[in-house]
Amino acid sequence: MTKNSDQNSDQDRRSEERVRVAADIEWATGGEMNRDRLGDLSSNGCFVLASGDFSDGEIVRLFFPMTDGSKLEVLAEIRNYVEDIGFAARFMNLSDAHQEFIRSFAELHQMADTET
Repeated sequence: MTKNSDQNSDQDRRSEERVRVAADIEWATGGEMNRDRLGDLSSNGCFVLASGDFSDGEIVRLFFPMTDGSKLEVLAEIRNYVEDIGFAARFMNLSDAHQEFIRSFAELHQMADTET
């Protein structure tokens, strides 16, 4: 059975266009680190392809890989999830430098749109 917390109002939905990306990301909701794939990304949030049991409002720590081998940690709030598929998260308290990194990361990892 698919669990979906898709009852969020249109106001809670993304306000920035997301782009499809192909990139690994590490994340944690507690002490355990996980490694999964990003499905899409915008300056306000992302969708992480991950199986698990998530809750709306849960805080997740996302770790974006940087070109120098380090990781940029970003806090986000889970806004929507689909069991065994993944979760949508909205970034929290991003600095201007973090916003610029996210935009650059999205451009670097953007997948070509194959739809015509």
